[in-house]
Amino acid sequence: MAVISQDESGSAMQNDATALAEASAHLRRLSDYRTLMLASITHELRTPLTAILGFAEILLEFEKLTESQREFCEKIQNSGRQLQSTINLLSDLKNLRPDGSESVVHEFSPGSALRESCAAVSRRAEKKNVALHCNIDDADCSVVSDESQVRQVLFNFLAYAIARSPVGGQVTSRATVATNSDVLFRIDDEGEPVDLSGGLDFSSVGSDGEDPNLHQLGLEISRRLLQALGGTVTLENREPHGLSIAVKLPARTSTP
Repeated sequence: MAVISQDESGSAMQNDATALAEASAHLRRLSDYRTLMLASITHELRTPLTAILGFAEILLEFEKLTESQREFCEKIQNSGRQLQSTINLLSDLKNLRPDGSESVVHEFSPGSALRESCAAVSRRAEKKNVALHCNIDDADCSVVSDESQVRQVLFNFLAYAIARSPVGGQVTSRATVATNSDVLFRIDDEGEPVDLSGGLDFSSVGSDGEDPNLHQLGLEISRRLLQALGGTVTLENREPHGLSIAVKLPARTSTP
């Protein structure tokens, strides 16, 4: 039977540690390349798309179009918005860093974050004839976290709630402060119930009328962003219909 000396064992462990460090460095470089690539792609796509959507909206709002011309412009606008949603998700992906190094933590008002997120999705709600309500309790409170990521989380959940809601329905959002100073965001819609028997599985919460894969990706990104910020999200079916999304955020996010 071969006997391994202590020196040989130590040398093998050192070689393994060196290989592991090199592999880790390689993965970090790949992650940096991914972030740079996604940033470049989203910038190159967003700039011309903004112009396309802007001109389409001008034509629809201010020009006297024939029925067929209006139909073509609406197709351009709807396809452009779907592409815009995809670009926004790509932009979110570059912020998913496991070490939290992309977080910029500062003090801000959760009520203002919710109001701005509601304003960002108001056009979607208007287009679908969905009433959007924003209620702010304890307006003077503040949290210490990454405001841009919190707003992106709220935007994704609000957009999902609007997509789920029937025409003529309503989405209600509220920001409150718990007794332990945690911030609670609640978003209620009037869509169909979802199957929650398997736990929090966003692969089963698609929306009617829009690409479900985009919403699933957006919700999963939001969940991971919340995890990085120390927050949580829970889903609960409402009676007699609708879904309630509860987002809890700590009053202060720890920094790495």
